[in-house]
Amino acid sequence: MAIFFAASLIVGVTPAHAQFLKKLGKALDKVANAGNNDTNNGLGRRLGKSIQVGTMTMSAYGDNPGVGFNFGKCYRKDGAVILTFQYPSQGPKDVENVCIRNYGDDATQVYGPAGVLYDISLICFGERESREGVSYNVPQGGFTNGYLVIKGVPESVSSLPKVVFRSSGQYPMDAVVHRYAFVLENVTIEPEETPAQVNYTMPQGGWKLTSQGVGPVRIGESVSGLPSEVKGLYSKVRRDGTSLYFELNGNDVMYAETATGKIAMLHVSGDNIAIEVAGKTFRVGGDVDLLKTLQGVKGNSYDDDAEYQGIRISGHDSEIQIFIVGQ
Repeated sequence: MAIFFAASLIVGVTPAHAQFLKKLGKALDKVANAGNNDTNNGLGRRLGKSIQVGTMTMSAYGDNPGVGFNFGKCYRKDGAVILTFQYPSQGPKDVENVCIRNYGDDATQVYGPAGVLYDISLICFGERESREGVSYNVPQGGFTNGYLVIKGVPESVSSLPKVVFRSSGQYPMDAVVHRYAFVLENVTIEPEETPAQVNYTMPQGGWKLTSQGVGPVRIGESVSGLPSEVKGLYSKVRRDGTSLYFELNGNDVMYAETATGKIAMLHVSGDNIAIEVAGKTFRVGGDVDLLKTLQGVKGNSYDDDAEYQGIRISGHDSEIQIFIVGQ
């Protein structure tokens, strides 16, 4: 079986460098496996040659059905280390049930100095997130993005000696489950951005919701890039699986649903955020009947719901209860 292991980075490379790595990855696809019988490492046979990218080395092992690996970025965020990656398709078919686990013999592992094993607190792959593991498909000719949230990495540690992505997957109608691994060695950890690099100021008149969201909490934005707090908008973010809860003054003011590590839908229930319609400001607790009389607002006479420029309004007893944007 042909060997598939992509070397191209998805961030932080020049076009010329990316093109070189792309060609290198294609060349490696043609490398025979003879002599690469590294089967005593628990990962199976080494596939082709290892690839050196800067100080990092990437290698592939096992029985790969046609899945590649692209390294994205490794950086600190809110006391954790985030490692982003991509599994591109390099085979003639979809690869189904591509699983990345955090338990058992097939667990993905992140090592620190002296062989310390760090805790992976969250795995995101495709549109799913889980503490234990995620199964998703890699479509033919496409790719699937993902990231790991790694806890317990001391600030003194500037690189990860080894990261082992153990995966499994199969072709449609294939009874055989293929097991394979991608190994990264000497992964540099980029420092956390300083507050000066992420500066959000509450606009005059307060925070206003649009169909794209509010402040940095926007549809399609990466969850990992959110500030830990924004004045007047939220002071704390709690995660529960694929959901995010934004808290201000001890109360939940927003709730977000995520997919593929990005914000997909936002629910606003706090009165610190408003919408502006025809020069008038409306907040949670406001008059939904008055809102529906204004130009551009859509609504029915028999309920307390409305819609304005991509913002859905849900009400009860003529009172606005929640604003919703996204899909």
